[in-house]
Amino acid sequence: GMLVARIDGRRLRATAVVHGPRVTLMHAGTRLVFETARNRDTDETGTGVAGAVRSPMPGRIVAVMAAEGQHVEAGTPLLVLEAMKMEHTVRAPVAGTIRALRVHSGDMIDEGVTLLTVEA
Repeated sequence: GMLVARIDGRRLRATAVVHGPRVTLMHAGTRLVFETARNRDTDETGTGVAGAVRSPMPGRIVAVMAAEGQHVEAGTPLLVLEAMKMEHTVRAPVAGTIRALRVHSGDMIDEGVTLLTVEA
């Protein structure tokens, strides 16, 4: 469908694609993907994992600054993801302890992949 928005007084039209909990907006060569807050990773029992840190885009892990068992504060840099020759720092969403670190430097990952979890 179409999304029409007024931003800074300008009217913009974007193509909107809804697929389950994801909404993709496309405008002027830019693609933005949003997910509802209810879409959380699940463990083997199907229970939501509130501290799951997922990849915001496909790319390559260039640095891992966290270790399993490490205590972090909200906003602490955890790793750096390179996508399209730009680096994106992934930060802790909450204060807690790093659990299930699933990636290493050099790994190629897809969008939405769980990178690690932070247990509050």
